[in-house]
Amino acid sequence: MSLSAASLLWIALLPGQADPGPGPSGLSPLFGPEDPLTLTVETPWVELTYRPESGRSRDARVFVGPPGGELGPIRASVAVRGKSRLAVCDFPPLTLRLAADQVAGTLFEADRQVHLTPRCKLPSEYLEILELELLAYRIFALVSDAGLRTRRLDLVPARPGRKGRPSPVPAFLVEDLGLAAARSGLAWLQPKATQLPSFDPDARALFALFQFLIGNTDWSIITGPPGEPCCHNAAIFGRPGSDSGWMPIPFDLDSAGLVDAPYSVPGPRLGIKSTRERLYRGHCDLDRRRLEDAIARFERARPAIFALVEGSERLKSRAKKRAVEFLTGFFEIVTDPERLAEEVLARCRER
Repeated sequence: MSLSAASLLWIALLPGQADPGPGPSGLSPLFGPEDPLTLTVETPWVELTYRPESGRSRDARVFVGPPGGELGPIRASVAVRGKSRLAVCDFPPLTLRLAADQVAGTLFEADRQVHLTPRCKLPSEYLEILELELLAYRIFALVSDAGLRTRRLDLVPARPGRKGRPSPVPAFLVEDLGLAAARSGLAWLQPKATQLPSFDPDARALFALFQFLIGNTDWSIITGPPGEPCCHNAAIFGRPGSDSGWMPIPFDLDSAGLVDAPYSVPGPRLGIKSTRERLYRGHCDLDRRRLEDAIARFERARPAIFALVEGSERLKSRAKKRAVEFLTGFFEIVTDPERLAEEVLARCRER
């Protein structure tokens, strides 16, 4: 049977193989280095973050680099984003947009819109929560070249007219969805709703198993929140105008059991009491062969997945051990035929 163009594109995006060509952020230096980027964002933070509302925006000035060697100021705007975190976090997720005529020759030349995920609260546990969410993004990037790029960040929240330099807030950057799609030769689609046949089944199997790996049930690739386009905590990448070969890409992963944020609880209809209880939420039309192919990709990435955790300098030894034990639980399930049948195949959902 011949492969469709969309299927061939999906194969071309397998790890270790070439992209179909660099998009606007294909050669960006922003997400390559491992060292944290220092970013000073000068804006009226109290106005922005006091009782934050999604979409609230303020003008800003941005300085890139450590004190004494900053590049800037760069004109920008910063906007609040997200939903559940707005009610609990002192620093909510943000979107930073830098002026197009200000970024030439800077790290942001190809990525002038990025998303910032700061440490939610001051207690030390929230630094580990932040790091574990970052690692969740990086785990998906190990098995899919279309996964969103990330970089650790030291965010300095400066206020106009204030002397002195405030303490940096640990954070991380996430690649913009539209630029990430373009990097993969695709577009970020935002349909009102979707149908399962529109998705590439291999991409969907990988997505569902990834969510099972990190213990995340807070997602949907069928519908979005009321009044919003599809989907929930999943971006859809595909060819413009095509209704097939779509790829679901995960984001906003703080509800995962791997992250174990104290404010995150599973939906009441799911029948689980904690995000640390795994529940497979993939759909039943995926046949076992496709799931086994996706499992094999996770198996090949297994050493790199555990190396991400063990190599983290933001996680204490106890948090590393706990994360390794949680991830090991996934591999114990999917490599045991009986447990795979009982805990994955038999727990799929029809819709």
